[in-house]
Formats: sequence, structure tokens, C-alpha cells
Amino acid sequence: PLVQAAGWVEPDPFPLHASTLAAGVVREVLVQESDRVEAGQPVALLVDEDARLAVARARATRDQAAATLATREVELGIAKERFEAGLEVTEAARIASSELQQDQAIAAKQRAAVVEGQARLELAQEELVVQRDLEARGASGLRQVEIAEAAVLEAEGRLAALEAEVLRAEREVDKARARDERTRRDLELRFEDRLRLDSAGPAVALARAQLEAAEAALAEAELALERMVVRAPAAGVVLERLTMPGMVLDASGPSHVVCSLYDPASLRVRVDVPQAEVEQLFVGQRAEILT
Repeated sequence: PLVQAAGWVEPDPFPLHASTLAAGVVREVLVQESDRVEAGQPVALLVDEDARLAVARARATRDQAAATLATREVELGIAKERFEAGLEVTEAARIASSELQQDQAIAAKQRAAVVEGQARLELAQEELVVQRDLEARGASGLRQVEIAEAAVLEAEGRLAALEAEVLRAEREVDKARARDERTRRDLELRFEDRLRLDSAGPAVALARAQLEAAEAALAEAELALERMVVRAPAAGVVLERLTMPGMVLDASGPSHVVCSLYDPASLRVRVDVPQAEVEQLFVGQRAEILT
């Protein structure tokens, strides 16, 4: 040999670190130095009681949010049904208002007819007075008086009939007014149904958003629980254990590595050659490594 020198074997290009992704206290280290591990194999366990409780709380919150969403969706369905049923109320209110106006017009017409009937009766009575006076003077006959009396009786009967029609028309107006008031109250309830429907939609959206937030919180809690198990990032051999039970690991701090790994198929040898012997070396030179 031209040169002999001491050196060491190291991973090429560098060791891999099995690091924690969550802060916690080490409960157990599952590997020893020189153990072979596979990718994803657990190498350490962290204390996970707090993480399990967090998962339970997040799951309960998610279930509560799901129940609230179901309730809000049922309320929205009922509000829609009531609102759709309220369309009949609107139509009934319009019909009742129209019927009231029609009955009021009929009653007004009947009252005008009564006024006209009263005027006709007064004319007939005046004509009867005139005919009786003429008969008394001998200027008219009994026939004219009888005709005037019959006209008075006819006018009285027509007036009575018209007054009866007015009473009947006013009763119809009262009935129509009652129907109109009832449908107006129903229509006011329809406004309440619209308000209930308008508020039910945003309530469902809010409940759905709360459920999504609760599901995200549950996923975070489950992920934190899963990270209580530290796993190997790749297959290899444990080079060095860097932690022990009871140590506190910080995912973002310097104490986050559980152990280092190397790939046996990817190694290199580093040798310190004395300065005086460097000139005897060249690229491609055969070297023998003894350990």
C-alpha cells in the first residue's frame, strides 16, 4: 500500500432523522441502535392521554353540530311547506276583499233604490191628496182616487221590498267584512311564515358551516393523536438513538429528533490523509477498506 490512514464510515449523503411532528413527552422508544426499520414503522410513542381527550371532545362537538344541522334542515322544510300552503291564504284574501267590495256596491245600490222608492211614495201620496181634493170639488171621479190609492200602495210595497233588500245586502256586507278580516289575519300569519322561511335558510347555512368547522377540528385532533406515534421516514438502520423515555420533544425546536437512520446501500468512507502523502493519490486509484 502507498498510503494508510484512519477514517470513518458515514451515510451518503447524510443521515435521515425520525422526528416528531407534535410536541409531547416520550413514553417509550421502540428501537435500538443497529435495528433495521421499514418506512412508516413506529420508532417511539408519546404520552397521548391529552390527545385522546381532545379527540373525544372534538367528536362530541361534531355530533352536536350534526344534530343541530339536522334540526335546522327540518325547520327549513316545515317553513317551506307552510309558506307554500300560504299561497292559498293569499288567494283567499284577494277573493274576500273582492267579494266585500262587490257586496258593498250592491248595498249602496240598494240604499239608492230605497231613496228613489221613498221619493216615488211621496209623489204617489201627493197625487192621492190631489185626487181626493179634486173628487171633493167634483172635478174628478172616484176612479182617479182609487188609481192614486193603488199607486200609493204599490209604492209602499216596492219601498218595503227595497228596504228588505237593503237589510239583506247589509247582512251580506257584514259576512263579507268578517271573511275579509279573517283572511287578513291569515295573511298576516303568512308574513310570519315568510319571515320564518327567510330566517330558516341562513340558519341551515350557519349550522352547516359550524358542522364543517367541527369536522375540521375533529380531523385536527385525530391528526394530533396519530402524531403521538413517531414513525420512520424511510427504510434503513438505526444509527443513533437521540432520546429516551421522559424527555420532552418539541416539534419546532431543537429537541425533535428521536433517532437517526442510514441506508446500508448508500454509504461513503471519509479518510484523513496526511498532507505529505496526498501527492501519491490519484482519481480512480484502488483502495481497500478494513474495519
